[in-house]
Amino acid sequence: MTPYFPTYEQVSAGGSGHAEAVKVVYDPDQVTYAQLLQVFWRHVDPTDAGGQFVDRGSQEISVRTVSC
Repeated sequence: MTPYFPTYEQVSAGGSGHAEAVKVVYDPDQVTYAQLLQVFWRHVDPTDAGGQFVDRGSQEISVRTVSC
């Protein structure tokens, strides 16, 4: 059974049905959204369905969301 609120260890081990997540909070007076995206795209390959670099598995998918 998939845990509704899995721990980081359960997610990073794979099989929980969840993806790892990071929330980025930034000050637009210090860095622009375009600058954040520039760093993101430099470090992530969105065409790699198996994860990112040494982080492999379905929990390592690349997803971006924006909230205002």
